[in-house]
Amino acid sequence: MIYENIDQLKKGCESILAYDGGDVRVLNEARFQEKLIDDLIYTVVFSPDPATQEAAGFLIRRGASALGIMSASIQSFTKPWAVKNSADLPFRRSISAALPTMWRRLYSVPR
Repeated sequence: MIYENIDQLKKGCESILAYDGGDVRVLNEARFQEKLIDDLIYTVVFSPDPATQEAAGFLIRRGASALGIMSASIQSFTKPWAVKNSADLPFRRSISAALPTMWRRLYSVPR
């Protein structure tokens, strides 16, 4: 389900998430993981209301954090390599295609 406004979002989160002064608690972990998380993702991407999109993204991050799931990125590893070695990449070759090479160079792993 794509929540189109904040009221729909609040109703969809009832008995699954609790929001208390900036803190999000997961009341029903199974329903959060099996159903609500997908609805929140669809809302972030497709909701016509920017405030609802932002609130859904907040609930995803805080709900995941409440379950011990932390956001992570490999950008800090890939960006310096991409800038330093951009001449090594053939034209039109994506960074994702170059990741195995990049990891070997970063960690000196032989082929």
